[in-house]
Amino acid sequence: MYFYISKIFGEIKRSQELFLDEYQNTYIEESPPSWITLEVCSFGNLSWVYSIIKPGQTKRNIVKSYGLNDKVFQSWLHSLVYLRNTCAHHSRLWTKPLWTESP
Repeated sequence: MYFYISKIFGEIKRSQELFLDEYQNTYIEESPPSWITLEVCSFGNLSWVYSIIKPGQTKRNIVKSYGLNDKVFQSWLHSLVYLRNTCAHHSRLWTKPLWTESP
């Protein structure tokens, strides 16, 4: 868990977004609010953040607008991260499985 949190802070420090600069020049808090943090996070980190949210109302509120359940949504996020990374690194997509069968 610490690894991902440090990656998120690394993305905040590396970001050159104007809204983040404005926040850091205006406020003294070390960590920006979640909406700023999530704007500069990678898609993989967003998937990880969703995966560590405990099951309950928060997850149900997130997936409600997509008409999915939690497990399907999390699986789709993971598949999209995998798809994005495969394409971004110029790997062959047609030979790679995008999902696994449920037990």
